[in-house]
Amino acid sequence: MSAFTKENSKKRQLFGAVDERKKSRIAAPLEGVTVCLTGLSSERKLKIHNLVEKLGGKFTRDLITQKTTHLIAETQEGQKYEESKKYKHISIVRPEWIEMCAKTMSKVDISLYLLDSDDGKSKSKGDSYTTNLYQRCQELLMDNKLPPNPLFSGCSFLLVGFLPAIDYNNSDDDIMSAMTDVETSRLVRNEFSRLIRRCMGTIYWKPSVSITHVIVSDFTDGKTRTDISNFCRQHPNKPYQLSTDWILSCVTNKQLMDPNDAQFQPKERVLVLKKKKQTQSVKSTKAGIFNGLYFHINQSSLMPSGGAYPLSSDTAEKLITLHGGCLLAKSGIQSLKKDTSRKTSKMCIYIHFSGTYDESSFAKTDLLLTQINQNKLCDIIAVNPLWLQTCDICKQFIEPSKYRDVFDPQLWPVKTLPKETHLKIAVTGFVGPHRQALKLLILAIGAEYSESMSNRNTHLICLEKSGAKYLKALEWNIQVVDLSWLLDVSRRGYSCQT
Repeated sequence: MSAFTKENSKKRQLFGAVDERKKSRIAAPLEGVTVCLTGLSSERKLKIHNLVEKLGGKFTRDLITQKTTHLIAETQEGQKYEESKKYKHISIVRPEWIEMCAKTMSKVDISLYLLDSDDGKSKSKGDSYTTNLYQRCQELLMDNKLPPNPLFSGCSFLLVGFLPAIDYNNSDDDIMSAMTDVETSRLVRNEFSRLIRRCMGTIYWKPSVSITHVIVSDFTDGKTRTDISNFCRQHPNKPYQLSTDWILSCVTNKQLMDPNDAQFQPKERVLVLKKKKQTQSVKSTKAGIFNGLYFHINQSSLMPSGGAYPLSSDTAEKLITLHGGCLLAKSGIQSLKKDTSRKTSKMCIYIHFSGTYDESSFAKTDLLLTQINQNKLCDIIAVNPLWLQTCDICKQFIEPSKYRDVFDPQLWPVKTLPKETHLKIAVTGFVGPHRQALKLLILAIGAEYSESMSNRNTHLICLEKSGAKYLKALEWNIQVVDLSWLLDVSRRGYSCQT
């Protein structure tokens, strides 16, 4: 067996292993967790109870100290709270932890959600970047404690380093751990942004001549900090370089604090991921995400009027070869016949660009598909070009069946919005590749995608009717829809009555 074949086989086995692990973790991220509640309202108790069971955890009404792993509480009082403090294996957390696990469909690090205790038992350990920023923002924003005010009205902020990067050359466990860290960091960033906007501050994510303050995340690396310092010196406004503590202090004291105070200078902290030790024989590889996969592209010559493609067939071919995939149209059917060394079944990704897709008819009319079926050479998986674009942006192989609703081959080409129609759409509850695919689909129909909510949004696409964005949509009279609405608009077009 050649080294190239071994590498491909190993890559396919890795994808399979990662996929199975993802499925099991996503299906029951709180497996092994037993939760007890105290001090919550009956309505919130019911909500948390349902979420725990939905995520694969167990619920107990009484504090069974031998089995209980987490006590959910909002205040440091009560018999259950006092009893739980005696046991090291019981973590006392806020109810937002369960809600965040449900949003991300993962077991989120509890460091951000620990209920502080007098004996220091709840102090965060391990990953140093998981500060109490999210918790502080929520405390300031909850229950309308902080009404809209002009505290930051004259300030323009550049936010730097709020999302750690993922190295896809690491092991699958490290990648999955890093993806959870990124999702948690994204939620922290969104709450921090909400706090600034509540005080009428302007936020930039890229350098601009209007910037007056640069807010640096605690886990920004040293080189980036040096670049920021040079940027501030050369900028015409000479913006201040500050930590997140400055924002929190200003909001808490209801006045702009002195930015020259040493306590507000950015502090460098190291993002530590919990990694498994690798043996010396295991080496990282830069193999493409499509290594070992075969591809076939079909693009109908007839494109319906008002339709749109996310990318051309030429671009699709370039992306496939760039990421290590094999195009059957170029390599020929013989490449499949010669590939007999696999232990796992071979897979051909069939990218269908336009028109109604019928597996049986295309298997007969398409020469390559006919030969594959007749010789039983591999499994054929049909997707639309949105799948390919999402894989490229996320830099990972995405199991097509996982998000069949948006990767279905019959979805494309999508209908575009009328010229006079402007839709600004936000989404909530969708994470990872699913969220990225929705973003691409929203842009493809000609609408504007917004990561955060404002009263200028026209629609909010919800996975579930819950969360901060959902409540704001109701408050601002924004149309709340589900994913089926977006898919219907994509297939049939949009009208004001849609």
